[in-house]
Amino acid sequence: MPGRQGQQTREQRLSQSNTLLKRFNAGLRQENLFLWRTVVDQSFRLAELDSSLEEKERQRKALAAKIWQPARQAGSPKPLGKPPGARGFQRPVPKLKDITHGIFFSPDECPHCGSQHLGLPQPEHKLYLEDIVLPVRTVTLIGVSDRWCGDCKKYVRHPEAPPDLSRVPRLGPVVMGMILYLRFRQNLPYQKIQQAFLEIFHFPISEGEIASQLEEAAHLFGDHFQAVIELIRSSDRVNCDETGWRIKGENCWLWIFASPGGIRYELAESRGRRVAEEVLGNNPNRVLGCDFYGAYTNLAGEKQRCWAHLLRDARSTESRFAEELKALFLDLNFELTRPLEERQKKPLAERLAALAAEDYRREPNWRQIARLQARIVRFHEELLTCLYYQDIPPTNNAAERPLRPAVVKRKIWGGSRSKSGAKATATVMSVLDTLRLQYPGQGFFATVLPKLRELRHDFEVPVPTSDIGHR
Repeated sequence: MPGRQGQQTREQRLSQSNTLLKRFNAGLRQENLFLWRTVVDQSFRLAELDSSLEEKERQRKALAAKIWQPARQAGSPKPLGKPPGARGFQRPVPKLKDITHGIFFSPDECPHCGSQHLGLPQPEHKLYLEDIVLPVRTVTLIGVSDRWCGDCKKYVRHPEAPPDLSRVPRLGPVVMGMILYLRFRQNLPYQKIQQAFLEIFHFPISEGEIASQLEEAAHLFGDHFQAVIELIRSSDRVNCDETGWRIKGENCWLWIFASPGGIRYELAESRGRRVAEEVLGNNPNRVLGCDFYGAYTNLAGEKQRCWAHLLRDARSTESRFAEELKALFLDLNFELTRPLEERQKKPLAERLAALAAEDYRREPNWRQIARLQARIVRFHEELLTCLYYQDIPPTNNAAERPLRPAVVKRKIWGGSRSKSGAKATATVMSVLDTLRLQYPGQGFFATVLPKLRELRHDFEVPVPTSDIGHR
């Protein structure tokens, strides 16, 4: 029914209401779209913050692992002493030739009644007392007199006298050997060596005399050092490494070249390839164990790059890549235990190549992993050289282990005071470590003292021995 004039009909009111609802709905759609976009943006932002938090947490754990060691869990302390069932230590009974003194107690009369009618001695109770007699310093006066021979018409000398008096050293070979021992085995600086001689042996010695003895030892070991040089150059297996050193307060480098038969140290002002080339020479029939330092790349011979360096860098990523690389390394070690002709080389090479090509971009430290993958691609063949040779280890530990004592020496000594002292240090260290390598299980003095006496042509001084006494 049509409405009055000025009034809307029911259809008109519904149409107007419908229009208003449509406009309101459109506004809600726009607001909903804006809120959805905001949620998406915040989700991406939250994911970035979570990734950043994980990276910071990883860095915190890595730093904490270096500067702080967690305490052992309560209730499971590590037991003291040897493990159960281990054999205890007991000093061995001295051999008859090692006994220097003897004291025997056997009564001649009864201490109670004074009777001398005693029976036969019962079996002895043998006790051993080991000690060191101090001081042990000796001073020998050597007198040499020449006499005129009326028949030969010339002065003659005792046949056992030193032939050249100018070459008789003031300090004996044991003094030089003790200086070498305290310097290169105990890593003592000059002042501590001087103090040890004075307090233990009542033997005053100056720092200048100590330095002179070290340089004289380097001169005496000249032929042995030359033999070490030739040994390293001709060896079919050499491991190399280098570390910092200081000479006269300047930064230099200590190189080490280790073979199964000898060790050579070289102190140089450079860390460049020319130092290694000069030491190693041009020997193409050689496997060179080394890390990933670029100076070793163009040297003669094949290379075996160090897996220990690669695994250590991968471990810091705390990723699946590190676990897979470690599993591959364990399989490589197992393969090296097999005979050379039975080793499965191709499967390991394919696994290493697949590991280098895999996508780890979902890992938090994927950029660091990518750098390690690029390293694997570059040195792929040189990581598996050990599979093609007998007794070639996959790590560079043969050079790193003897280099650690040198690092300790550097920290204690502070380096070398002069270039001549640095050269003497490298020469003596090379000869001493080579002797220890060639005579395993033999004591320092048993190895070094005969060499010093032979090289110095020392005048033999008879040393009196103690008799076995009775009481």
